[in-house]
Amino acid sequence: MVKPKVIWSKNGSLQLKESLEDLREKSPKAASKVKNEILKASRELSDKPEIYSPDRFKKKNDGSFRAFEKYSYR
Repeated sequence: MVKPKVIWSKNGSLQLKESLEDLREKSPKAASKVKNEILKASRELSDKPEIYSPDRFKKKNDGSFRAFEKYSYR
């Protein structure tokens, strides 16, 4: 079986980076924790995609696009 690949959109990567930069100004420790947990969750998505629901906002989603939320980041 082929392991699914997690692909971050350019917009998603940029939004995460900007959000983490904002958080880092307030709390570098929290920013590091949030970043690590989000990246860990994205790796888990690749290993077990069924633990997350299909992305309901993705048009024409055949179920291969998943979404997850961590610390209010989607």
